[in-house]
Amino acid sequence: MGEKRSVEFKVSLVRPLEAGERVTDLERESGVFRSQIYRWRASFARDGEAGGSSSRRAVGGCFGSAWAGGARLGVGA
Repeated sequence: MGEKRSVEFKVSLVRPLEAGERVTDLERESGVFRSQIYRWRASFARDGEAGGSSSRRAVGGCFGSAWAGGARLGVGA
């Protein structure tokens, strides 16, 4: 199984993606495959604050309270 990433790490990749940064750049800088970055983004879009992955759903989801009540990523806030 792959390594577990922190909520903060996931947020640090999804926020720039939502703000318009190219996934290719995020992938290159982080070493995380683009498919995983897109899964994290989809997880948030689908489940908001509770957004876990379908394979490993933890209490509070993979994003926990980092999403401040499910608000969209705070871009521009």
